[in-house]
Amino acid sequence: MSKYTTVRLQFDDYDAFYSACDEVGLVQDEAIVLSSHNHCLVDIGTLYQSTGETTTDDDSNESDVMEALDGYHVNLRYKTSVGLEAYEISVDSPMVKFAGE
Repeated sequence: MSKYTTVRLQFDDYDAFYSACDEVGLVQDEAIVLSSHNHCLVDIGTLYQSTGETTTDDDSNESDVMEALDGYHVNLRYKTSVGLEAYEISVDSPMVKFAGE
C-alpha cells in the first residue's frame, strides 16, 4: 500500500493553476514548487485526444486528427493534503501517470 495519494487536477488555464498554488502556499520566488518531501506536481497542461479522423500530409503519411480537451491538467501525488482538492477530477483512464501506477 502506497503512503502517497494520487489525484488528477483540472484548472481553467495556467493562470488559474498558478493562482490556486499561490493561495495554498505552493509559490516561492514567483515559481510553483513542483516537488517537496510531501508532494509532487506534474504540470501537464493541455491534453489532446483523437477525433477518430485521420489526415494525410504531402508525403502520404497518415496521422490522427487531434482535439484539445477542456482545461489545464496537472497530476498531484502527496503524503498530506496541499489544499488543491477543489480542483480534483475523476479520470477513468489517465493519459499521464506516475511511475508505478
